[in-house]
Amino acid sequence: MNWETGEIIYAIVEEKWGIFPKETAQFQILALGQEGEYVAAKSAKFDLEKFNTTGPNKKNKKTQSCF
Repeated sequence: MNWETGEIIYAIVEEKWGIFPKETAQFQILALGQEGEYVAAKSAKFDLEKFNTTGPNKKNKKTQSCF
């Protein structure tokens, strides 16, 4: 029996520049199987402002679905 392995990563999927720049990000599971590497799952996308140094706000209802 062959097992696949996976890794959870933080991926930036879009960057918006301007007066208040922000990144749109999501968590992804990168899996490695017999066919090579592939994205096995993705979280909902969430926005982070460039000036936010603490990461996603767990109290925000929009980002709660990502955890």
